[in-house]
Amino acid sequence: DIMVQAETFPKVFQRESIEAKQAQSATGFLFCAITIQFVMMLYNVVSEKDLKLRQGLKLIGLKDSIYWIAWAITGLVIALLSTCVLMVTGYACQLQYFLNTNFTINFLLFFIYSGSMVPLAFFASVFINTIKLAVSVGIMIFVIGLMVIGLLGNPFLLTQLYINVKPLVYVLSFLPPFHLAK
Repeated sequence: DIMVQAETFPKVFQRESIEAKQAQSATGFLFCAITIQFVMMLYNVVSEKDLKLRQGLKLIGLKDSIYWIAWAITGLVIALLSTCVLMVTGYACQLQYFLNTNFTINFLLFFIYSGSMVPLAFFASVFINTIKLAVSVGIMIFVIGLMVIGLLGNPFLLTQLYINVKPLVYVLSFLPPFHLAK
């Protein structure tokens, strides 16, 4: 009598660590947390334009430079507050990215990124006349930014982009999410 027994080949089970999962989703989370303010800034500036509030301010003597300086200060204060909230949240949740990176570097990265979205909102508001279009364009830029971050989160794709498609790199360099994704 011959007895034959078959067993499956053992599989190596690799469990992903919490840190690896945090690192994968961190860029998207950070992008979303900061870019929502861009959509709101675009909405607010265009709504003033659409409701003719800016013309009323001009009528009573407000100069264009003062108008834009006031919005720039507002945008930078919102960028500062959102950066502080983001930093506090990152440390409160004990995210490894925040714990392993210098506070000053993180703060500057997020504040400069937030601040760079303010002039982008101003630039976009010049071409947009209605509130509905402002929200649509803001969400479109938000979604494009998420796609850019998702694609460039892969080091292989990022390297191939720099080697093979140099003109696209120049075009994407005008979008702040491109630099956050690197």
